[in-house]
Amino acid sequence: MKELALHILDIAQNSIVAGATLIRIGITEDMQ
Repeated sequence: MKELALHILDIAQNSIVAGATLIRIGITEDMQ
């Protein structure tokens, strides 16, 4: 789970560096 959190943080940081003013990150877990 920590690795997933680091990937999400990386996406957010890259978006901010690219000039994003709104960042939406959705996660859906499939329990099947």
